[in-house]
Amino acid sequence: MRWPGWRAGPGGCTVSNRCRCRTRILETGRRVLGAHNVQVTNAALGSSSGWQRLNLPYRFGLPIHGWAHLQEGLKHPGRFTATRTLEVPVYTVDLVCELRAISRVDFIKMDVEGFEPEVLKGAERTIERHRPTLLMEIEDRHLGKYGRTPADVAEWLAERGYRMHVRRGRRWSRTDAVGAARRNYLFTAGRAAPRSSDARALRWP
Repeated sequence: MRWPGWRAGPGGCTVSNRCRCRTRILETGRRVLGAHNVQVTNAALGSSSGWQRLNLPYRFGLPIHGWAHLQEGLKHPGRFTATRTLEVPVYTVDLVCELRAISRVDFIKMDVEGFEPEVLKGAERTIERHRPTLLMEIEDRHLGKYGRTPADVAEWLAERGYRMHVRRGRRWSRTDAVGAARRNYLFTAGRAAPRSSDARALRWP
């Protein structure tokens, strides 16, 4: 596993937001690897700050952290054999940038189980100011839990001058719609699609 701070370089900084489920693992890894340019925030992300309830599904007695999702706006809860409800702090991306005194944002990686529209709302000031590249997982099954569609996400970003790309082979190519065959989409702010070497540098470990 490559530690994300390595991609930012010695002069950059990686900020990771996790709500309690994996924070201790990330903090331990950060200390062991000496990744001083990685900052871990113990909070979920949304359109407003406060406290919310988070559903943590269980299978065979073990928590499935990758399927954890906030209850706010949930219209079609998934069917799980067991679920634990946690009270977790929620920040906006804009607030995290303010609290961390982050003066420049180049890249945002987002995989929030269908909560992408709310996280984008909470990042609107950051997006308008810094125009970062975004790598997002977009799936209809997750967005559907909140009564949203992939088109909602793509259109919101298109209205703000972003272009959507999908990985084909070794290159990122322009696309106008989210398809069922792919989950990861790259959004760039009014620039041409990145070269294959740039795309490799944007991979998340």
